[in-house]
Order: sequence, then structure tokens, then C-alpha cells
Amino acid sequence: WGLLLCLPALLIQAACDTQQNVGSKFVKSERVVASQGALITIGAHESHDLAGTTLNIPPNALAADTTITLELGTQFIVDAENQIAGPVAIWGPAGTRFLKPTIMTLPFSLRGDQLPSRLYIQVQEATGDRSVIDHSQVTLNESGRQVSFQVACFPGFQPWSATQCASAS
Repeated sequence: WGLLLCLPALLIQAACDTQQNVGSKFVKSERVVASQGALITIGAHESHDLAGTTLNIPPNALAADTTITLELGTQFIVDAENQIAGPVAIWGPAGTRFLKPTIMTLPFSLRGDQLPSRLYIQVQEATGDRSVIDHSQVTLNESGRQVSFQVACFPGFQPWSATQCASAS
């Protein structure tokens, strides 16, 4: 009986002693020293979808040292006149504001009737409010399939392309 009474205690002890690896929702989490800035780069080993994503934070663009995070978001609301041209990048912490111009680069992939000249960035705030970074405000690296643009804060970002009949505004 002594062994039978100890068995539940041993099983509970064994269950408490096991290690579990818990994943993170973040593709990357990096501490940035405000006075130094940082170039945060996502490689294919970190995220197939966000590979090639960068955030170039110049020195003193942040008010204080900050842990910058990036997660792969879910697709924004589909717009019948426009087409998705890349993944959703959600940088954090939400509400982060930059004191100096900060450059973000995202991968894009065009399909069908999508044209590089119609590429723009859909921006979505945590509140659901949406806006656009127009094509005239982005720089394309067509051979590298990357689009770069200036950001002042951290909502969600996703490349889109206007179809032949629509225009990004």
C-alpha cells in the first residue's frame, strides 16, 4: 500500500519536472538601444513569408531603448478592386513613434495582371482604421521583389496592387 500511496505523488512530481518549449508569436524580437539605432533584418530561416523584411532605425529615432517585435499578421480585409501583393507585417510595440525617418522594407509578389507601377502599401491601425502609402511614396527593388517606404509609427503593413482598372488612393 505504501508504494500505491506514493505513486500519485511521484506522477505529479514527474509531470511538474518536465520541460516544455513554448513558442512565441513573434518572428523576431530585438532590443534596440535608442542612441545606436538598428537594422533589423528577417531571414528565410526566421520566416518564409517575411524573408527580406527590414526595418532601418537610425540613431536617436526612438525616444528610449525599446524591444522591437515583428509578427506575421493575417490578411487584411479583401478589396474587390485591388489584390494582395505580400504578407502582413505587424511591428510592435503598437503605438511606437519614431523621431526621425525610419525605413521599412517588405517583400512583394505580383501575380496575374498586377503591375509594379500600381504597387502600394495598405496600412491598418489596431482600431481597424485603414490608410494607404501611395505608390509615389514607395521605392521598388523589382529584381529583389522588395518595396521600401518611410514609417513614423507602428500599425500593420501589407503590400497591395491596384488592378488595371483601379487606382490606389
